[in-house]
Amino acid sequence: MHIIQEFSERPEFDVTIVNAIKDKVGSWGLWLTIKNVVKEAIEKNYDYIIICEDDHMFTKDYDKISLSNLIESLQMNKADILLGGVSWFDTALPISKNLFWVKKFHGLQFTVVFKSFYENMLNRRLSGSIVSCGL
Repeated sequence: MHIIQEFSERPEFDVTIVNAIKDKVGSWGLWLTIKNVVKEAIEKNYDYIIICEDDHMFTKDYDKISLSNLIESLQMNKADILLGGVSWFDTALPISKNLFWVKKFHGLQFTVVFKSFYENMLNRRLSGSIVSCGL
């Protein structure tokens, strides 16, 4: 209910709630769920998808025009993924004032995955509790 409420007054998003695949190893079930979402994005030929956690909250700083401009800019620059809040990361190198290249991360609080990265994601393996998505 929380995530539905967060997006309810934001018509710029076409929200789909996805039931997680359950597994005795929670991270494995989550990874299988994400892979299914990416497969559907490929089938529907989406230019990008946004994956977010069910406890995501928009802050007062959220601005749909800024997000839209950023997504457009990243598409033109052939970005793979935009991380909007991670739990952990290893090695971040600045590309510009507010843009970084990240070696490894976990946590998908609000993540934009671009079409160019779909197949790469499907070919990744789960390693311990970290999905290796080095870019």
